[in-house]
Amino acid sequence: MKSSLIIEDLTSWGQMSMTSALTITQSYGIYTATLPVQIFSTQTEGFGVPKRLSSLSWLEETTAHWKSNGITSFDSALIGYLGENKFVRFVDDLINAGNCDFLIVDPVMGDRGKLYPGLDDEYIKRITLLASKADLITPNVTELGMLINQSLTSNTEYAEIQKGLMLCQKQFRHCQVVVTGVSRNGETGCMWLENGNFKLAMTNKVEGHFYGTGDLFSAITNALIVQHASWSLQSVFSTAVKLVSIAIQQTVDANVDYKNGLILRDAIKEMLLIK
Repeated sequence: MKSSLIIEDLTSWGQMSMTSALTITQSYGIYTATLPVQIFSTQTEGFGVPKRLSSLSWLEETTAHWKSNGITSFDSALIGYLGENKFVRFVDDLINAGNCDFLIVDPVMGDRGKLYPGLDDEYIKRITLLASKADLITPNVTELGMLINQSLTSNTEYAEIQKGLMLCQKQFRHCQVVVTGVSRNGETGCMWLENGNFKLAMTNKVEGHFYGTGDLFSAITNALIVQHASWSLQSVFSTAVKLVSIAIQQTVDANVDYKNGLILRDAIKEMLLIK
């Protein structure tokens, strides 16, 4: 049975970050190893300042314990929100040990043109260095800009996002870049470069700001790559966009507060039909 190492924050309330990643990955028949770098009472937006618990020593002791029990390699690793420079250094050291076959970095730093609370320029630099070691990175448009030291948002002209993607892919020439949250002609989805050509995976846009969509996209992408190594990038990203869209629509239909994250039941049901 294949396995995946998931390293990111755990939000105690809501359906996002590690909660979404675990739900998706385990539902798709993949063993999970988890390193919650920080535990938050809620997500960092919409609830005031969340209560936080973190322990670098626990992370170090956990990985040492794993090593003593022969738990040293994984089919993939998915890295999401880390939140502090010391955790970026820890993850960087862990990745340098070469314990996963495929590394996905979701460089979670901001959205809608702004850094997330508590992050700074030094954090951007460290995440950029970590991302350069990945096989695949999944920034949103704002994060794409941060990686290349430009100001981009989801409202930026499509042609400018294309230019930013070209620059980012040139900068990260050893890994695949796919940018999420790209909007065009009433649709939304992701864009990447393949053999010098721009590729898109799009779906109808639903108005509103839905928290956790980036987390979900990277988690689904990770699971699909682990279980379907022969799939094309178009197949992986189109499927991920479709499943995120299903989760968004179910969340809208449920008439819940979007800041609590996405409802995943229908997306998982659809995912389990994939052959």
